[in-house]
Amino acid sequence: MTLQVQEVELCKLNVQYVAAPDKVKAARNKAIDRIKREKVPVKGYRPGTAPSHVIELAMKSTVDSLAAKDLVSEAYNDLLFEHKIKTMFYPSVQTQSFDKGTFHCEMTVWKRPEVELGEYKNFNIPKPATDNPQGLAAKMVQNLREKHSESRPYNDGDFVQKGDRITVDIKAECEGQVVPELTQEGTVYTVGQFADLDENLTGMVPDETKTFKVSMKEDSPIESVRGKVVDFTVTLFMGMKNELPPLNDELAQKFGFSTLSQLQTHAQTAAEGQVKNKEKSLLNQQVLLKLLETNKVDVPRWLVELEAQNSVKTRGVEWKDVPKEMHERLFTESERAVKLSLILDAIRESEPDTSFSERELLDNLRMQVSGTGGNPDEFLSKASKDGSIFAIIANMKDSATLDWVIKNSTIVD
Repeated sequence: MTLQVQEVELCKLNVQYVAAPDKVKAARNKAIDRIKREKVPVKGYRPGTAPSHVIELAMKSTVDSLAAKDLVSEAYNDLLFEHKIKTMFYPSVQTQSFDKGTFHCEMTVWKRPEVELGEYKNFNIPKPATDNPQGLAAKMVQNLREKHSESRPYNDGDFVQKGDRITVDIKAECEGQVVPELTQEGTVYTVGQFADLDENLTGMVPDETKTFKVSMKEDSPIESVRGKVVDFTVTLFMGMKNELPPLNDELAQKFGFSTLSQLQTHAQTAAEGQVKNKEKSLLNQQVLLKLLETNKVDVPRWLVELEAQNSVKTRGVEWKDVPKEMHERLFTESERAVKLSLILDAIRESEPDTSFSERELLDNLRMQVSGTGGNPDEFLSKASKDGSIFAIIANMKDSATLDWVIKNSTIVD
C-alpha cells in the first residue's frame, strides 16, 4: 500500500493511493460475501447458493464497484491516521481503477484549516449601553395609544405640534431661483419627518405665513441646493390633531387585558426581554471581535467562496444571479464567518464544558419550539427534510460556546 499526499493549494490535498494485491483480494472477498449474505440473484442458482468464483465472474462489475468503495474508504482512513489531519468533507474521487491485481485511485481531500488558539476567555468586556426598560415600556404603551388615536380638525387655540397633519403651501428659493422640488401648493405634511423644517413649523396657527432659512446638507438629494441656504415661505391653511385615548382600563381592554396595570406589567416584561436580548447581542459582537483579534487562522479562498455561495443560496438566490460588484463584500463577510466558526470549533475541542451532545441540543431545541407555541415534532421533521437542521444545530453550538466565553469573562461597567 502506498499513499502520496500533496497540498496543491491551502488546505486542498491531492491524494494518490495504490492498494497491494492482498488488500484488493480481501476487498473482493468482502464484496462477494456481502452479495451472498444479501442473497443477490445469480442466473442458474437459487438466491445465496452461488459459489464465490461464479459470483466473481458473473457479477464482476458489482464486485469491482463494492471492492473499490471499500478500498477508497480504507485509503481515506489510512490518510487520517498516518497524517493526523482533520477533514471538512468526504473526499472527491477523481479516478479509480484495477490494474494487474492492484487498485489505484486519485482523490481530492479538503483539510480543515488549523487554528492557533490565543486568548479566548477572561476578556474584559465593556457593558453595552442599552435602553432603560421602564422608558421602553412607557414607549410601548404610548405607541398603543397612538394606534388608537382619533383625528380631529384644529380648534381655536391649537397650533402645530409633532404628529399633526397639516395642509400648507411651500415656496422655496435658492439664490433667487425657485426650487421646484421643494415648492408645493396644498400639500399635506405630517410634522416630524424633517427636523430643519419641523422646528420652524412648530407653533404656527391656521392662516399664518412664515418665512425662514434652512442650510441644506452637502448630501442633499437635490443637487442644486447642496451646501446652500434655501429661503422658505410657508402658509398654513388647516391642521388635524391626533387625540390620544386616556390611560385607563378601557384602553387595556382593547388589547386583551382586563386592567391598565396588567397592560403595563406586560409591556414592562416585554421591554426587559428586549433589553436583555439587545445586551446579549452587543456582548456577542464584542466577543466575536476579540476572538478574531486574538486567534489566528488562515482560511483558503475555496472555502470562502463556498460559504459565500451557500449564504446566498439560503436566501433563495443563485450565485450566478449575484451582481459581480457584490462578490467581494460577500467574500469578506463569508471569510469572517468561516474564521469565527473554526475558532469556536477549536474552543469546543479545548474546553469540554462547551460541548453538548446532539441529543442535548435537540432536547433544548424542542423546548424552544414548545415555548413559542410550536409543535416540536413537526418542526424537526420539516427541518430534517429540507436540511436546515444541520445549520440550526451548528448555530446552537456556536451560541452555547459564546455564552461560555462571556460567562468566563468580566463585564466591566
